[in-house]
Amino acid sequence: MKATDTRRARYLAIAETLREEATRLPPGQQLPTQSQLRKRFRAGEETICSAIGELEKEGLVRKQAGRGVFVTALRPERAVAILTELDISRPGTSAFFLRLIHSLREFFADSGQQSRLYVGHRNPLEQTAPERISCEEFLRDAQAGRIKAAVTVCTNLNLLRKSLTASSFPIVSTDLSGGVGWVDYNDMVCQAVRYLVSNGRRRIALIGHRNFPCTSPAHGLDAFISCLHSLGLQPCDEWQQMVTGTHPGEMGADAFRRIWHAREIKPDGLVVLDDLCYYSLAPLLLYNRIEVPDHLMIVSHANKDNPWPMIPEPIRLEIDPDAFARAVGIELLRQLDLLSHTSENIPPILRLIEEATGSRGLAL
Repeated sequence: MKATDTRRARYLAIAETLREEATRLPPGQQLPTQSQLRKRFRAGEETICSAIGELEKEGLVRKQAGRGVFVTALRPERAVAILTELDISRPGTSAFFLRLIHSLREFFADSGQQSRLYVGHRNPLEQTAPERISCEEFLRDAQAGRIKAAVTVCTNLNLLRKSLTASSFPIVSTDLSGGVGWVDYNDMVCQAVRYLVSNGRRRIALIGHRNFPCTSPAHGLDAFISCLHSLGLQPCDEWQQMVTGTHPGEMGADAFRRIWHAREIKPDGLVVLDDLCYYSLAPLLLYNRIEVPDHLMIVSHANKDNPWPMIPEPIRLEIDPDAFARAVGIELLRQLDLLSHTSENIPPILRLIEEATGSRGLAL
């Protein structure tokens, strides 16, 4: 660790100790002198000044020239934090997550709750696992008691909890794989399979992504196989492609090639459990002159109001970011005891959209 990093970690640790003590003191109470603090923490003058400076930035203390440092009469205003580790100013940020964040802010405003948006520095296209929470402003405000609850978007919840050792408030994650369980992914898979079977399809294939929550080996794939068996159909191993790359959009086309060329007989139905996979494979439908839905009926995961059209257009299993935001907001208000468990209904987040248009006549 560099010397500057060591010094910074040292004064932040002292600041955290003083912060806890200052919040328990009455307004106007004087803190120990810098000389006393240097002796107590065995730290230099610069380190102590930096620690006190952190508390000044948070509004917990103020310096009076020639007198000392005093606890302020003001206390931090507490708000609901909306935290995303994604740097949403970068190109490549998902339109779905931008819409979700916007809808969360609107929900809390309509509910009379002040909210603050905290944005980290992670590249939306970066797939490596983060080592730390990059939004230091959020961590600083959490330590200062400015946050009463948090909603996270594209943020590692376990990493966040480890970073909040001195803070305790409700956190609701929008991670589709955990928390409250926003979408029943087994049901999502079965909806797609049942729809295809009800439209006369019997040779059904699957493309998913192992990093996508609904397509983990224990969930989406098992549900797919079980649903086929329950409908009297035999699954084909070569037609079950669970891509394992870092980005599903890079793998959808390869997965489709493996399915389409695995046997002389071709599937007549396809379930795609990630919209990025579908965008990747869609050009192959045109290249191979596969008419959708006549030759191949497709049910694909999609996001409502996505600005990029799906061509040829599949039957869509849409996740609605506005309904999602409302469901998350309602859950957080309940955890804050601001809403009874019966006063608000959580709207449906997932809908099957049948009115595919423009699918025919696009084959080359």
